[in-house]
Amino acid sequence: MTALPYVHPSLATGVAPSKGRLVTATVPIRNGETVMIDRPYALVPAVMADEPSYQLCSGHDCNRRLPSDSDKATCSQNCAEEVIWCNEECRIRDEARHKLECSWLQETATSIRSTHGESEFGLLWLIARIMIAKHLNLGEEDLSPSVSVRPKDEISTVHFGRRGWDAVENLEGGHHSFPSVQVEQWKDLTRQYLITESLSVGASVEEFVTLICKVETNSFGLYPGITGEYPIVSYLTRGDYYGGGIYPTAAMFNHACCPNITHELDQFSRRIFKAGRDIAAGEECCIAYFDLVEFVDTEARRTEVSRSWAFACGCQRCIEEGGFDLPHYLKEMNFGFVE
Repeated sequence: MTALPYVHPSLATGVAPSKGRLVTATVPIRNGETVMIDRPYALVPAVMADEPSYQLCSGHDCNRRLPSDSDKATCSQNCAEEVIWCNEECRIRDEARHKLECSWLQETATSIRSTHGESEFGLLWLIARIMIAKHLNLGEEDLSPSVSVRPKDEISTVHFGRRGWDAVENLEGGHHSFPSVQVEQWKDLTRQYLITESLSVGASVEEFVTLICKVETNSFGLYPGITGEYPIVSYLTRGDYYGGGIYPTAAMFNHACCPNITHELDQFSRRIFKAGRDIAAGEECCIAYFDLVEFVDTEARRTEVSRSWAFACGCQRCIEEGGFDLPHYLKEMNFGFVE
């Protein structure tokens, strides 16, 4: 299998004023071409209280999607009902990682869930899994370059060449992106639940909170269907949420409500990105951050983008449907639309 992450040789990263980092095509890309395959650095499953149709194998090198009613291996300590593996072989391979996680879950999970709710539990669990992966150097076994980048090309940046924790650390997102009250709440949660003897990963409160900001800015949800088919032909949704996590290479894509890139997951939670139409040279490559079938109305889309990602969408679709002027930073970009 191709070493992952895989990045199409015609993708490059750049920066636009007031917009930040973005991905563009350096030459035309044909409809249907695979432009990226990214593997997760860390994932967490949906909580069983939500009765998800699928569960995730906890094995860091597996992440297999399993029907909730299938046979699985479980933790003998019953640290959390969501912790499962495909089989005993997968569980044994994951013992070193889960030993740290298990102690932390036994110490904190019940308190977090009862006091702060399932959403905060999921966030803190993902942070714990990321820091455990860093602590154990998981995913760092082969750091040889496996993506096609052009180091002499001025428009390219080094992010596509980063691996493992280095790629996570390079993600956008910081305290400045969130209200100070929210940041202080995360600091309190960190002191109470992440700076513990059971999670001995050598990180400070500041490092944990910075990571939380990056995760809140860059995480992906897990769904069984395709996200971002546009124009919308079928009004079937992408399915129910069954987990979430960090895909550090793919986090470079910006959002558009009229995306030219689709994304979906394979059985092992690898995220596959394909051109949803022909893409012109110089055009920005964008994905949909949410299910376009669920948010058809312009105002509903704007509200979702603002609520979940704290920015105002200025994509071509929102401009045409909403009737507002193109932001100055978008006027610099070639979006490949035919007039």
